[in-house]
Amino acid sequence: TFNEYLDISVLQCAVIPVTVSSAKKRISKEERGKFVLSIDSKEGQALIGHLLGDGWLIRNKSKKTGALYNARFCYSQSVIHTDYFNFVYNIFKPYCQGPPYQLNRFSKLTGPYSGFQFNTVVLPCINLYHELFYKSGKKHIPENIIDYLTPISLSQWIQDDGGYHIRDHILTLYTNGFSEFEVDLLIEALIKKFDLKCRKERKGANYQIVIVKSSMDKVRNMVLEHFDKSMYYKLGVNVS
Repeated sequence: TFNEYLDISVLQCAVIPVTVSSAKKRISKEERGKFVLSIDSKEGQALIGHLLGDGWLIRNKSKKTGALYNARFCYSQSVIHTDYFNFVYNIFKPYCQGPPYQLNRFSKLTGPYSGFQFNTVVLPCINLYHELFYKSGKKHIPENIIDYLTPISLSQWIQDDGGYHIRDHILTLYTNGFSEFEVDLLIEALIKKFDLKCRKERKGANYQIVIVKSSMDKVRNMVLEHFDKSMYYKLGVNVS
């Protein structure tokens, strides 16, 4: 159950191919203040997982006063993961004012990129997540990340940044954007919270987390119900 994994009970701030829906009515300042995204809600747990993975938060400052505006959650995926993108979008759709939009970019390193992105509206209830996961404008791992990991957050993290190796029957979490200290925090949380057997691997200047074969059945039993079927392969599971 959820309470087996979550050490705190209160932390409040409260498809398709992608298609364009009709514009929603503008959300007023008063209405935004009524939104709730509590840490123990499905959306709150998913948000934690995506902040470990492919999601990010934006919180701008006033140029005049330096005061911080409210934060918004942003998320994107390549077109090859359109089904999964829609799965994530449907979780956060109530917090979005407009539909997803298409991205077309060109990188000198990777070439052309095509994908989709959605952004929530700026909301007071998202500010706390920004305070947890950002320092000086850069994403980081909170030292008490163990308090926020649940099967739902783990499932979203794996779907974003996991990779299953068929030959060795292991799962790699590509934590390339985090420091060695932060990777150590995540490994400690996975071991203590879920009793998973993990190891750290260095890849160039970065570190990755490997969940070993003997823990994979435990991982599947915890997270599969929270997966989109298009991502079953990241657990070594065939879609029947």
